[in-house]
Amino acid sequence: MSIEKVINNGYCIGCGACEYVNSDAIEVKIVDGIYKANITHADNLKEVSNKICPFSESSKNEDELVQKKPDFINSHELGSYKEIYTGFVSDNDKREKSSSGGLTSWVLEKLIDNKEVDEVIHVVGNSNGGFEFATTCNVKEIFNGKKSKYYPVSLNAILKQLDENKKYAITGVPCFIKSIRLMQEEGYLGNIKFALALFCGHFKHTYFSEMLSWELGVKPYEIKSFDFRKKIKGHGASDYFVQVENESGTKLGRVNEMFGTNWAHGLFKPKACDFCDDICGELSDATFGDAWLSEYANEWLGTNIAIIRNDIIAKIINKGHADGDIKLKTISEADVIKSQAANYRHRRGGIIARHKQLNGIEWHPVKRMELCYKYHDEDRDELYKLRWNLSKKSIQLFKKAKQSNNYIWFKLPMFIELFKYELKVNGVSSTIKTILSKKIAKIIRLSGIRKFLKK
Repeated sequence: MSIEKVINNGYCIGCGACEYVNSDAIEVKIVDGIYKANITHADNLKEVSNKICPFSESSKNEDELVQKKPDFINSHELGSYKEIYTGFVSDNDKREKSSSGGLTSWVLEKLIDNKEVDEVIHVVGNSNGGFEFATTCNVKEIFNGKKSKYYPVSLNAILKQLDENKKYAITGVPCFIKSIRLMQEEGYLGNIKFALALFCGHFKHTYFSEMLSWELGVKPYEIKSFDFRKKIKGHGASDYFVQVENESGTKLGRVNEMFGTNWAHGLFKPKACDFCDDICGELSDATFGDAWLSEYANEWLGTNIAIIRNDIIAKIINKGHADGDIKLKTISEADVIKSQAANYRHRRGGIIARHKQLNGIEWHPVKRMELCYKYHDEDRDELYKLRWNLSKKSIQLFKKAKQSNNYIWFKLPMFIELFKYELKVNGVSSTIKTILSKKIAKIIRLSGIRKFLKK
């Protein structure tokens, strides 16, 4: 069965859809820092499990699932959409405490205020220092649940708790929204009325936040809470901080100066993410993300890109703009693609390279290859192969470090792997400037590697 191929070849993203529709055969739980499905009773597997997995070869793709409307623009890059904006909430306090411009939470609040939904399904922090899906009808709780969480979650528990008499809106990454739409195709979850997607570079294992915490002197088991996007005035939109709390208090780290935070390296990236061609949540009612455009680079409070695919949400945000609650500026499709250029290049162009690498050797998800060739550059094939290796190495090494309770067993060999990567990709002179710059030397000193090497 297709679901078995996904699981056995390591492409499960842990969304939990399969357990929801087939709980007598499948269990989803966290393993090695990420949720994974496990087939507990193969004899009980149902055909529907194959149809609702976002990476199954038996499930419909985004083009087959999308509901096109005559007044919408149909795009190979963005899916079907009505309007595209950059924008932010006018309330600077809310904007500061959001990942970018605060529009995602603002729309969710308005959906409740306008009685379009009864509750919102979103990701919140839990008592173990991690994150999980929860429901709320409280606008204040929506506000408190803001910000990006680069942390694995699963829908398996929360979907079982939904009240069939209530209407819901949900936020999630594109593959999770796809699993919702696939389940709705099969007659499930009709009470989820709105799905808001987030631009996604890739998912992360729990190891990512644990690594950042260890960088700041807090061991994984000591984490009480974690903030992935702490904004500080005077720093640009992409120059944000992380904040970890333990029993001793809170510690702050500047992401641009921390080890392992280069998104292109793909540390702790699940295998499935390298076979995902939906960059911007094509099946959602609206997609929100950071406006990574030069004109907003110095906007420390953050700015959103918003792709609107739903008439009700379009009316809500246009009214909000007219009332002065939010600020919007119409942009082009080209602006969105420019903002996510590296993402399109690595994900879509890289899929061609990864397909060539695995073809005939290992099963892998079937993707919309005709959309990917546009972004493929054969000269980058080796680069994609090296990045895939970094992702796998980071997971293996961090697992070893956790088992030994010693961060150095991750940091030192991973530093060497990154050094070799930079040598191959950028050459000797560029690598020396980058890896051995004063900035990196400071990171090495603070992390304790210099002291370790002197022993």
